[in-house]
Amino acid sequence: MKRFLGVMAVLLVFMAGVAGAQTGTPDTDWYTANPDATSFTISTADELAGLSLIVNGFNSDWIYTGSNPTDDFSGKTIKLTKDIDLSVYAEWTGTGWMRIGTRESGQFNRPFSGNFDGGGFVIRNLTINRPNRDNEGLFGYVWNGTVKNLGVENVNITARYWVGGVVGYLGATSTASFDRSIVDNCYSTGTVNGNESVGGVVGIIAASSIINSHSTATVSGTYRYVGGVLGGGGTGLLTGCYSTGTVSGRTFVGGVVGHSNGVRISGSYSTGMVIGISTTNNNVTTGGSYIGGVVGSGGSVTDCYFTGEVSGRDTVGGVAGMLRGRMTNSYSTGKVTGTYRYIGGLVGEGDMGSGKIFNSYSTGNVSGTDFVGGVIGSLEDSVVNSYSTGKISGTDVVGGVAGVVRNGKGTVINSYTTSEVSGRRNVGGVAGSVGTGGRITNSYSTGTVTGTGNNVGGVAGFVSGGYGISHVTNSYSTGAVSGIDTVGGVVGRLQNESILTDCAALNTQVKGNSSVGRIVGSNSIIAGGNFSNNTAYAGMTNSANNTTWNNKGIDDLDGADISISAIRADGTIGERFTSEGGWTLEPGWLLTLGGEQVTLPSFHAGPVSVKFTQRQRQSTKTAPAQFINISGRTLHLNLPERGKVDIYTLNGAKLRSLDFAQGNHTYRLNDLPRGMYVVRATSGAWKQSVRMAVK
Repeated sequence: MKRFLGVMAVLLVFMAGVAGAQTGTPDTDWYTANPDATSFTISTADELAGLSLIVNGFNSDWIYTGSNPTDDFSGKTIKLTKDIDLSVYAEWTGTGWMRIGTRESGQFNRPFSGNFDGGGFVIRNLTINRPNRDNEGLFGYVWNGTVKNLGVENVNITARYWVGGVVGYLGATSTASFDRSIVDNCYSTGTVNGNESVGGVVGIIAASSIINSHSTATVSGTYRYVGGVLGGGGTGLLTGCYSTGTVSGRTFVGGVVGHSNGVRISGSYSTGMVIGISTTNNNVTTGGSYIGGVVGSGGSVTDCYFTGEVSGRDTVGGVAGMLRGRMTNSYSTGKVTGTYRYIGGLVGEGDMGSGKIFNSYSTGNVSGTDFVGGVIGSLEDSVVNSYSTGKISGTDVVGGVAGVVRNGKGTVINSYTTSEVSGRRNVGGVAGSVGTGGRITNSYSTGTVTGTGNNVGGVAGFVSGGYGISHVTNSYSTGAVSGIDTVGGVVGRLQNESILTDCAALNTQVKGNSSVGRIVGSNSIIAGGNFSNNTAYAGMTNSANNTTWNNKGIDDLDGADISISAIRADGTIGERFTSEGGWTLEPGWLLTLGGEQVTLPSFHAGPVSVKFTQRQRQSTKTAPAQFINISGRTLHLNLPERGKVDIYTLNGAKLRSLDFAQGNHTYRLNDLPRGMYVVRATSGAWKQSVRMAVK
């Protein structure tokens, strides 16, 4: 009797376990009743499971028999009419949900090619646990198909390659518009885990588009191509997308996209943590490379931004770890941290011969070891109309705009930094080092520059020349500069075939132990180089805290004296800077770029407001602390006197000028296209400039 009771107890426990693991019963009646129809509706978990069986060609036990009804739904529409809970399919076949569409060899290559319209409804509690299988998600494989208007909440997915919260693999026959396969207005929440090509919404795309979609999911990959929205892709479009969850992986990790060879990314952003994971074995460290706040490695990036924190080992950037094309109208306010090299506020590294940055900026702090820059760590193409304001710190080759301006095509033009820049050697306000053929022109630095070694400069630490001529022209610095050896107000060390002309050192102090000059610390240029027509603030002090400099002259290490009155006179700094060169000039103000204003430092003009200062005449009225504020496209003005507002592009082109009476005003700029602008307000004797981001 006791033996019988024991057996019964075991049997009951077993049956209870089986009952707890019961799944739903897939329903295909909605299809088999009229398989030739072009429109179907689904409202239950069982009917959705039936769709999986029909597309994949399996029976309910996930076995291919060759006799099951199959359809890729090409030219047909399926519409969801209710929210669906997939908890009942968490143990389907022992590994969770059977994805819709399989990408395998032979008869198992069965994509979904129809139009799935979620109708704004939500599918919840999707579970997949197949760590050795590929093409996993709610949809595993979509080819020439569409998934739209769908939320997928509380996903829990673990697979290997091509893993997404909504679609694993999204592909299409190539077209110029990438409109044959689309994920539109979809989102995911929960966790998505995989090895390679892992995305919160889509794992990988080919000649397809992802539009107006987002994820708050935690996304992780044990290898590469990991993104908050998209893991990786060859060609396609991604626009109007965002991610707020934590994204982590070893290489090619991005807040929105992990890796894209030819995916054009626009109007997208990330606000979460982006983490590149590295490991060390036998003193060799790998991983943690190509990590970006928006994209780990990508080509075209337009109107994108990042506000979270991004960290990795090398090639780490606030927007892109590696940039292989053009970035326009993008920004990062996030903290950027790298433990090795190629670390930038916007971009870690520009790929060889590419990596153009236009009208973009970084305001977050940036730290790394080598090749660290406020905008880009390693520049091989161009930075134009861009700037940084956060603290920039590193060890070797550190700059407020670029860590290094590489050989050949590397160019910084019409760009600036207000950052405090610090490092050991090759440290510069704009660039740490300018290589052979590199160029800095029409640029400036207003922050302090500090080095604990040699080659430290207010604009560039080291300008090398060599097999091609390197240029630093029409640029200036105002912050204090300090180092140990070869320290200059404009350039620390200048050598070989290099050109340093028409520059100004307006610094309070330049100091070091040896080889210290107001313009350049050490000049060893050779035939083909040019060092001429440079000037320095006459009141600049040296390491002894006096104004004695032994090599004055426009063509000498300390440059020609320029007085405070001459600096204030007309904004040209002794006619070295002109409006034709892109500068904004006005008496009593330092020359600036793009319609902005830089107030004279206190040692030139006395104490001044951070936001605005009085011009030459005195006003009998007191201006409010902030008389222009911006909210989206709307200007809010509180003018103490009659005034005007001018709106500029970042390259200095004036778009319009508006007149206002004294008092409070609200004005909306509805017709401005998306991008970055400078709004400059003048009210009687007072004026102020602010940036405006139109999204």
